[in-house]
Amino acid sequence: MRFPQLIRHLVSAAFIGWSGMLFVAAQEVELTDPPSPAPPAESKPLQTLRALYANLDIALRDRDAKQNDLDGAATAAEKADIANEINALNETIAGLRADVESVTAGVDIRQLENDLESSIKLDEEFQELVQPIVQELKRATAKPREVEQLRNAVTFHKLRRDLAKKALVRVSELIAEAPDDELMKSLLEAQSMWTQRLEQFTNELTNAQYQLDQRLSEDESLLSSIQDATATFFRTRGKNLLIAGLAVTSVFLLMRLLHSFVRQMTGFRGRKRSFGSRLIDVVYYGFTILLTIIAGLLAFYVMGDWMLLGFSLLLLTGFAWASKTTLPAVFEQAKLLLNLGAVREGERIIHKDVPWEVRRIGIFTNLVNPALEGGNVRLPLRALIPLHSRPYEPKEPFFPTEQKNWILLADGTLGKIIHQTPEWVQIILLGGSVKTYTIADFIGLVPQNLSRGFRLSVTFGIDYSHQKLATKKIPEVLQDRLENRLATLFGREQLVNLQVEFANAGASSLDYAVLADFDGEAASKYFRIQRAIQSICVDTCNEFRWMIPFTQITIHSAPPSGK
Repeated sequence: MRFPQLIRHLVSAAFIGWSGMLFVAAQEVELTDPPSPAPPAESKPLQTLRALYANLDIALRDRDAKQNDLDGAATAAEKADIANEINALNETIAGLRADVESVTAGVDIRQLENDLESSIKLDEEFQELVQPIVQELKRATAKPREVEQLRNAVTFHKLRRDLAKKALVRVSELIAEAPDDELMKSLLEAQSMWTQRLEQFTNELTNAQYQLDQRLSEDESLLSSIQDATATFFRTRGKNLLIAGLAVTSVFLLMRLLHSFVRQMTGFRGRKRSFGSRLIDVVYYGFTILLTIIAGLLAFYVMGDWMLLGFSLLLLTGFAWASKTTLPAVFEQAKLLLNLGAVREGERIIHKDVPWEVRRIGIFTNLVNPALEGGNVRLPLRALIPLHSRPYEPKEPFFPTEQKNWILLADGTLGKIIHQTPEWVQIILLGGSVKTYTIADFIGLVPQNLSRGFRLSVTFGIDYSHQKLATKKIPEVLQDRLENRLATLFGREQLVNLQVEFANAGASSLDYAVLADFDGEAASKYFRIQRAIQSICVDTCNEFRWMIPFTQITIHSAPPSGK
């Protein structure tokens, strides 16, 4: 049974009950004899039949009266109106007779009608569906539309009154200039006509203006209107929405409890979930969405709120129509939930230039990076569709640095990391100032972690006049002086290794490579050690009177991976 038919049946039943009550009351008023003993109470079907027959008798008498009126109608328009009323009465009589048969037989006689060949007209079905919504909107906007119509009427009548005034002035001017009596007679008739029209238009304007003023004076203040509208909403639609919300919430919570119970009973609660556990999750999500939608629609249906029910059905139809383009994405998300997609639990992905472990895939996926502060991120399932994961080894680092590491960036920044989060890295520099980088900028500057040890490589040149000492004595003396002085300045335990080697014979100097390896504890002294190596080399040359070519000192830094 369609919703409009159900509404018509409910209205018909209410009308029948009301008419039956009037009929019984009329019969009681006509009684003049002393009251007799009360007859046995009739059953409800008999009471309904009595009321139906009474309404049928009234409808038949009305139709006969209208038929007599039709025979005596004088004009075609009058005959057409009476014929329409007779047709409406015929439909009412047919419905009452069908109701009598249904109550008598105890079944719905309309079900015996042959509807196999009846076709569904989508436009009519759609109109019946949206009719309650349109009626509700019309009722909600009745006052503003009425005021606007009255304003338009006032404007229209003012225009007509002004035109009549202009016409009357023009006719008066022509009367003053009329040369003969025959033309004067026509002008006087025109003057009389426009005078009547002016009076008519003025009266219509006065009436419209009065109605507008009356309607505006009846309007309440904006706050009162809002309060009344809010109170009315919560008495009707608000209550129905609250009941529907409670129904949806109850079904959702019940499904959550059922899901937890099933997972407990089947043992699917570990971190490593089987395919069966994931399949249960997918089925749970699907049935939860379906049952919550059904619960909301049933709540509107039981409460008889056809406006909200029709509006909800329209929304669902729109979502279903729009879902045609989203079906591939839904399919990919289902594969992810079943751990059959490109991203899988327990593997590693790159999200915003940072590696993450996929801890758990669900409607919201948990990503974990133990090297970051607050390294626990939730992503919606759809965000995983363009990503790919891979298995990883437990020893793989999740970030190139750790908190409190000393690092050297490609832009020359030397400092200690005080915070590294999924959004940015903060570095405290020597002297106390703090420098902040976004994760992408920080990674792009290729951070060199000095806290795990580092190497300084210094190239130092001596003049060709000392060529005889170049390969043996000079490297030995430089290494001895550097080892002793660096150990004294920075501690023997922090100097891991030192080596001075003849590098090459340059265009204007004999070049030596000073390779100094230090422990990570000396990272904060990186630039100080660099300057100390240069100073010690210059002091040694002064001590032994070795000439230093002009502009021949160059410095290079390299990680401690090779010697």
